[in-house]
Amino acid sequence: MRKIAVLLLFVFIGQAAYAQLITGTQSYTDKKKVRGAIISEGIFWAITDGGIFSFNPTDSSYTSFTKADGLSDASLIALTKDVKKNLWVGTPSGIINVFNPETKQVKKILDIYNTGQTQKQINHLSAKGDTILASTDFGLSLINSEDYSFIDTYFKLGSFPSNSKVYCSFYDNRFYLATEAGIAIQKPGATNLIAPESWDTYTTTSG
Repeated sequence: MRKIAVLLLFVFIGQAAYAQLITGTQSYTDKKKVRGAIISEGIFWAITDGGIFSFNPTDSSYTSFTKADGLSDASLIALTKDVKKNLWVGTPSGIINVFNPETKQVKKILDIYNTGQTQKQINHLSAKGDTILASTDFGLSLINSEDYSFIDTYFKLGSFPSNSKVYCSFYDNRFYLATEAGIAIQKPGATNLIAPESWDTYTTTSG
């Protein structure tokens, strides 16, 4: 079933791009390059270089959302959903857009965007309970999905250089991070993750 759903999504991407060209009712943004996709409540959601689009296989309806509809950026990179089914979308500028599919309202989280970091891109988003994991160009941030407050940000992971770019992260009893320097994994029982010694690190030299 999952394979069929993925195939349907790719078929629809091509159809949606063509439909957008002939209707003339949508913003003319490029949605051919899909950066991420999920299924929520039976609806396909995808982020692209031109915004968000959804496809409902029940009635074959297609909906597009762009910067003109309230998104902070045209180009979108990372996608996940929280426990309330809101879509969390990361951008190259460091802004996180929280999109409510029912109300079509967008909440912009600017904390990463407003940091003094030179590189701020949101590379990956994942959710664990009411916590959102934001993998960025300078570390890992944990965000409370209920009130959008930042719980912690981890800049120094074991022996890796400070502010190493984190490409991807997830939580399964411990935090697992893929970074530009290698893999970082929370040590069993470690609680103060701001401390570098709370992380085991693995590189090509360690196999």
